[in-house]
Amino acid sequence: MRPRLSAHPEVDTWQRGFHEDHLFESSFLTDVCNAWREDAELSWTDASGPEERLDAHLAALASGGRLALDVCVERAAEGDAGELYAAVCTFCRQADGDRLDAVLDDLDTGDEERARAVADALCDEAPPAWRERVAALLDHSDPALQAVAARVLGDRRWEAPAGALTAVLDSPDDALVEAAAWALGRLPGPSARSPLYRLLQHDAPAVCAAAATALLRLGDPNTIQVCARRAEHAAGPDPDGSSWALLPLALAGGPSHGKVLRDAAAADDAPPDALLALGLGGDPSAVDLLLYHLGTDELAKAAAAALHLLTGAGLTETVFVPEDIDEDELFEDELEAFRRGELPTHPRGAPYGTEVTRLAQEADTWRDWWTEAGGRFVAGTRYRLGTPYGPEALVAALAGIALPQRLRPAVMDELAIRYGVDTGLEPRLRVSHQQDALRTAAQELRSLPQHLRSAPYVFAQRVHR
Repeated sequence: MRPRLSAHPEVDTWQRGFHEDHLFESSFLTDVCNAWREDAELSWTDASGPEERLDAHLAALASGGRLALDVCVERAAEGDAGELYAAVCTFCRQADGDRLDAVLDDLDTGDEERARAVADALCDEAPPAWRERVAALLDHSDPALQAVAARVLGDRRWEAPAGALTAVLDSPDDALVEAAAWALGRLPGPSARSPLYRLLQHDAPAVCAAAATALLRLGDPNTIQVCARRAEHAAGPDPDGSSWALLPLALAGGPSHGKVLRDAAAADDAPPDALLALGLGGDPSAVDLLLYHLGTDELAKAAAAALHLLTGAGLTETVFVPEDIDEDELFEDELEAFRRGELPTHPRGAPYGTEVTRLAQEADTWRDWWTEAGGRFVAGTRYRLGTPYGPEALVAALAGIALPQRLRPAVMDELAIRYGVDTGLEPRLRVSHQQDALRTAAQELRSLPQHLRSAPYVFAQRVHR
């Protein structure tokens, strides 16, 4: 039965506009939150303000009754991905599975942004009673919806029916296989290891990396040796696409694997992940090699991130980034100038673009700092953001604002891989939920034996020998 107010068309119209406004604002704030989570200039905590405003709009929609739900159905079909996200969140808060099913039936899963919006909403808001509803999507004929299910199950740490996730690992759809492998690493179970192990030979590097990380989260020591063997061929005159193995090796390896990572990074054509792996390794002896790669345009960004990850120096620089030029939008005289290498300028004469602050990529800046501060880094000691390595240093890095946002997922995996601590922490979690998960992680780490907390290399709660 419709609410009584629907008998008054003018009031009903006003309410409809009210709900549409909430959806519009929710879409805008969803875009803001997603952009801020990926902005290298911002801290992960900066999204808390937009998240709180977004939550207020979602709460208003959830309390809007049947009319709000009807408007959500309409805008889910006709609106943008942000409105779709808000609509699915509203269905979740109202526990309205029928409307969710209707939206999924009409979803254009070929639009990756819309499929991601549904997955994000279910990760953020799906009620626990919907675990079976989500798991049932693994049997869907559409691999994009199967991937949505895999991601939600892994994100929420919801157990899937026996064999349901491993069954989709045989899919020809690489994105689905990657999502399922990622999820299996968050849902402990020995039955997942064998099918995941086969994926280490997959043709898609992203699938190999997801499978390796999943196996390491499950505590499989053989995966370390596989990654070490593949990492030996990640750079040099004849690389074979094995650079995917570098970061997993850095997240789980022991002291004997440092040479493999340094050799991969020593090549002039080293992949960027080789430098980030050295940063994760935290060995001060790698600094000279990282300083060397600051002189290479293609590797300077990765070298700067690795140096910061090791030292915590936080050296920054402000640079001008020219705006991308669309030749179709230029007048003929501007196009001719552009093709001569001259950037179009705005009326004040300056080139179009923006100034950004980033980690310093000038080698001299870092060399001067290292000459002055390098003496406090002790040979043979691992460091994370300038602090001696250990579980507390990992939690502090995740809780603070110095860790670059793009490296947070790797450090979250590292916490689970080395110390077996998984409190549901994920990069897309709302800030308040991440803070709760980090507090829980800190409590769990305090119960670890002292020899694990002080050892420089640990894997699956065992000291590397």
